[in-house]
Amino acid sequence: FSGGASHLLAPSLAISADAALSADAQWVLVSGKQRPGQPWQIWEIPLAGGQPRQVTSGVGDCIRPFYAAEGKFVYARKMPRGFQIEIAPLAVNAQARSPVRLTWLDGNFLPDGVMQDGRVLFEAAFPSAPSSVRELYTVFTDGSGVETRRCDHGQDRHSAAELATGDLIFQTGA
Repeated sequence: FSGGASHLLAPSLAISADAALSADAQWVLVSGKQRPGQPWQIWEIPLAGGQPRQVTSGVGDCIRPFYAAEGKFVYARKMPRGFQIEIAPLAVNAQARSPVRLTWLDGNFLPDGVMQDGRVLFEAAFPSAPSSVRELYTVFTDGSGVETRRCDHGQDRHSAAELATGDLIFQTGA
């Protein structure tokens, strides 16, 4: 929405979701499909207008992108045993975009954002208990230092975001 009028950000995509704005407000990452039936992939789009550029590929769905430091982005990729979090550079050269996997356990690990200190904030079911109740975690962008942000095994916690104060807000339950 600009100048009192709305316009499509990525009219060449059949469907898109999960928009994430770059820190300089010049670019947007989205999950999208060029055609129905294709897997979800991550696309980068100039906010001022222009063609989307596909920045992931493969047969598994890629969703929930977020910009990270040093020209990288994080997202979740569908693997045989659930969604796993990956980080990759936003290089134009496809060969330079080799992703690094940040999570390795069975289950769905979904990023909620990148925190001010650079850690990836994510949600997942507690790994050692058979449960669908999600907890909040953080991990460094090299895959080290996984920590729980809150681990009292109470209500489901998800859809977290960090405020400018450093506090986290999140949704509980349904």
